[in-house]
Amino acid sequence: MKSWTLKSFSEQQTNASLMTFDGDGVPWFYCPANHQLKSNAKEINLPNDIQEVICIEFLVFERAWVIGTRCEIHVYQDEEWVSVGQIDDAMAFVWSPDQSVLVIVSGAGSGSFKLLLLSADFQVINESFLDNDVPVEGMVALGWGKKETQFHGSEGKHAALVKSVGKLSENDDMKVRVSWRGDAEYFVVSFVNAHKRSLKVYNRMGGLHSESEEVF
Repeated sequence: MKSWTLKSFSEQQTNASLMTFDGDGVPWFYCPANHQLKSNAKEINLPNDIQEVICIEFLVFERAWVIGTRCEIHVYQDEEWVSVGQIDDAMAFVWSPDQSVLVIVSGAGSGSFKLLLLSADFQVINESFLDNDVPVEGMVALGWGKKETQFHGSEGKHAALVKSVGKLSENDDMKVRVSWRGDAEYFVVSFVNAHKRSLKVYNRMGGLHSESEEVF
């Protein structure tokens, strides 16, 4: 089993913007200043045309590195770099826990977020837009049921008819986030659209399962 010193681990972490683990459990970092992938004992130089890196992942079964940038996907395998696809203004790259599905959210500059699911060999599984997805399963409400049926105390049922107007928090960083469930069957996308934050849950094939009410 490989080992590393706490000092070198801390130094690399300080200079890194992204981190992941290889198949042996060794931590690797992407260091923008050196434009390298680095572990305690090894380093991999990235080609100069790979810029704006937002994701690094080591695929265990393929024994390959996948680098996601704002506009492209690159693979490093057997000491060779290959570009496997182009993306328009990518905001998030997140692999499923079993590394069989890659979720990419892109297109913020166009005003509409695009959701793209790829297989481990980069074949398209599904493609859709976050703001107009149609549920493919029975819609599941995330929350406390319909407002009209909730208990409103002294305010009475009139409160159920009042439409609330919210404002996006000043502390919201406007970033897109993707998180998988541990069994890799579902994932959630959190994004800001029309001055509110929305959360949508999808199955691993890209079908919309459920969505939240407006989050401010």
